[in-house]
Amino acid sequence: MYRRILLAIDGGACAATVLAQAIELARASGAEMRLLHVADDSDVFFEGSDGAQATAPHSANAHGLRLLGEAAARCAEAGVAHTTRLLERPDSTGQVAAAIAAEAEACNADLVVLGTHGRRSLGERMLGSVAHSVLTKTSRPVLLVRAD
Repeated sequence: MYRRILLAIDGGACAATVLAQAIELARASGAEMRLLHVADDSDVFFEGSDGAQATAPHSANAHGLRLLGEAAARCAEAGVAHTTRLLERPDSTGQVAAAIAAEAEACNADLVVLGTHGRRSLGERMLGSVAHSVLTKTSRPVLLVRAD
């Protein structure tokens, strides 16, 4: 079924649900999971791990590394083979979806899993979500998981 699953995580409201779904799929199919976080500090709503608004790229990176570490621990507990990847900045502001789609191609993902919403900028909310943009930028199958 699936051999490689790319899970894009952002720490948003549905992160735990998305991770649980991806782990179940990986366990059922024996897939390896690539955990990806795109550290985009250009997001005006980005908050660092201490809850304060982040102003430096290293804050976004530290936040992403923390998210990846937590997700990797959950994968390990579930017995799911996994790797992590932090993309420190998309090529340009607001290009998170393009970075996710490019990573799906680079790692030859059989499936991309992501939540339908997270902490994104006001402009993206008006123009469309990252999840919607990923759908338009990749030919890979995409599983969208909605928050409760």
